[in-house]
Amino acid sequence: MSSAPRHRGFTLLEVLIATGLILALFGSMFTFLFDLLSARERALDHAAKQLAATTLIERVEADLMSCLVGDDARGAGIEGNSTHLKILTRSVAGSLARRGGNDPAVFGDLQSAEYRFDDLSGHIEIARGPNPDPTETAATFTSVGGPVFLVRFRYHDGSGWRESFDSLTADRLPVAVEVAVWFDPWPGIRRPPDPGDSALRPERLTFDADDAFDERAFARDSDLELFDEPTPDRIRVIAVLDPLGPGEDNGDPSPETQEGLLARRP
Repeated sequence: MSSAPRHRGFTLLEVLIATGLILALFGSMFTFLFDLLSARERALDHAAKQLAATTLIERVEADLMSCLVGDDARGAGIEGNSTHLKILTRSVAGSLARRGGNDPAVFGDLQSAEYRFDDLSGHIEIARGPNPDPTETAATFTSVGGPVFLVRFRYHDGSGWRESFDSLTADRLPVAVEVAVWFDPWPGIRRPPDPGDSALRPERLTFDADDAFDERAFARDSDLELFDEPTPDRIRVIAVLDPLGPGEDNGDPSPETQEGLLARRP
């Protein structure tokens, strides 16, 4: 009489090896998923910073194309410091269309645009609207894009860069406005530096209004690399059209010459 075949079970060692292989497999899977999520988060963060910088630069450039010096009633056309910039510009605000055609502000072409950097949250904030807007008691700022480390505005008056500018006081527009954005903290510095700290404010290359300005060469060859201030992640030097004030030679005929030309017209 033959006996039934006997089935051998797993030994303790085999069970431990199988368990270890399963745990190693799960560990590899979780590591891969964690790295994938981390890479996705970094990509989204970088895209948000790029969006904030691009939106800021493009809107400032568009507003400077049609800005004005300003007057006592309307205020300065360009007024700003290192982290705040206000521009009076000629444009129609499409965002006001919801008010209806009976509101005169809808078709008003004098708009006020304000740009500021909140160093606590790291967000770039923008406020736009008619100037003056009797329905608004204060400008309503909206954040754009993701947080960045630092935003800095600078103004060229024709002879050098300045950290602040008031077109009404200067009775003219600046020759150019520089917008610089740093995405990540500087080495050894976790908080944005004080704009008034001259130790981190080296004199940069001078804007040349007569020749073409190479933005990439400026960022690459700037003497910023010799100091503690690293090269900005995004930088744009925006030339202002017809910035010269009264009595300055901008290539146009003088008032006396203009009067003579008018007198000789048939």
